[in-house]
Amino acid sequence: MPKIPSDTYELVHKYADDLVIQRQNLEDALRYQNAEVSEGEGMVTMINKVPSLTGAHASLPYISFARSSINELPNINFNAIPAKDRGKIFRQAINIGYPNQLYINTINYYDVEDLEYAFGGPDGYPYGYINLKLGPMFNLTNATTIRGLFYKNITGHQTVSVDLSEVPVVSAKKLKDLRNVRIPNLFLKLKDVKMEYMDELFKLNIYNDSYINTAYTDESVEIALHVFKNFDFSELKEFKNFFCGKGPTAECMDKFNIIMDAFLHINTHSVQKIEKLFAHNTSPAGGAFTEEQYYDLDFSTLDLNSVQTVNYLILVVPIKSVKTWDSPDGNLKDLSYCFDRNVAVYGSSQEATDVKECRKYIKYIDLSTWNLCNVKNLYNMFSGNTLLEHLSFGYDLGKSYTYTSSNSSSYSVDLSFTNVLTRESVLDIFNKVYDLNISYGVYDEEGNPGTGTLATQKINLHDDVIAKLTPEDIAIATNKGWNVS
Repeated sequence: MPKIPSDTYELVHKYADDLVIQRQNLEDALRYQNAEVSEGEGMVTMINKVPSLTGAHASLPYISFARSSINELPNINFNAIPAKDRGKIFRQAINIGYPNQLYINTINYYDVEDLEYAFGGPDGYPYGYINLKLGPMFNLTNATTIRGLFYKNITGHQTVSVDLSEVPVVSAKKLKDLRNVRIPNLFLKLKDVKMEYMDELFKLNIYNDSYINTAYTDESVEIALHVFKNFDFSELKEFKNFFCGKGPTAECMDKFNIIMDAFLHINTHSVQKIEKLFAHNTSPAGGAFTEEQYYDLDFSTLDLNSVQTVNYLILVVPIKSVKTWDSPDGNLKDLSYCFDRNVAVYGSSQEATDVKECRKYIKYIDLSTWNLCNVKNLYNMFSGNTLLEHLSFGYDLGKSYTYTSSNSSSYSVDLSFTNVLTRESVLDIFNKVYDLNISYGVYDEEGNPGTGTLATQKINLHDDVIAKLTPEDIAIATNKGWNVS
């Protein structure tokens, strides 16, 4: 018996008699393996008799039909197995090297709840189906998770075809986890979804995604509009790597605009963390973006007041201005790398010069509705924003500072990347940051002396920007315990 996880072994052993393998459906594959399996033998017996079916990285049953010509999955009868265990049986179950077509319609999925990483391939083996077809029995009505469904298996060096024409459209009210799903058009077969986790909306599991020019196609517009209309985002916990794959080109900004207009009107009041909302690994080279094509991103239509952490909000996407959402209750805590446009992302070395410029193109950021009283981490918040001209800052930054060391990198406001920031923007920061003398108890809000010790913090500016300021301007910040350098 190969070395397998104990819980998986127990499941297979428990239901071995019910896992009936019909020999006719395995004949071609087993002939390739030069082995025989008698009709009616249980799965455990079959795997013992045919070692090659276990695979070197088996999680059991790990069935490998290497370069065989089969057209159907083995007809395994799952009906006698409780729904809660069926997905586990087939977790990372199938690795098929380049068959002409795989047609999955032999298992009734209506009662299956757990399909996490079902039919997922193993790490390190980027092989998979060239043509995949799912039949009418692929029904996700009662599924609670499809995380990683077909993960690392819808791959290949040729264009992947996924035929879902026979899959029924179902009300999937129990479905909560849609992370790492690698067949985006499967979302078109689902409605009434009230998910808690979802990411990589348009991410195809293509081994070399250079075959895909952009994630923003007619199909992705159809998927996005369906998802934003028919899925309930009210219980979503975080946006992480949500828009990913190849970023928009100048030629498809109209599709990007349509998708953004729909996205910016969903219910997001439960979201607490945003990390790489736009996580495009690269933008493909195309025509240069015109001034009119750069997008004005306005989050004010979204209820994101519960958000506590914002990291890498926008990476490779052509944005010229950002207006943030209302956050009046002081829930924000961590804004490190929030608007970082300087981070190295996968594939960035392949970017054309105009695309690299678009990554740092933001000229205007409006944070005026952000209560920053509880923020304690701003490390690299504005890194790489070399063209930032106008900044409307949040208010009360520093009110909760307690760290006793001066010039903390987490407490500092670093805007040294841009030499075009206006004097009005700088004065807005100086006027809105909190008086650190009060934070550290040097005196109270009425000006009565206290016993605390001030730990001054920094506002870093480019030399060209500092040259625009008068001594009186700088004194506004320094009188509050903020060094300007």
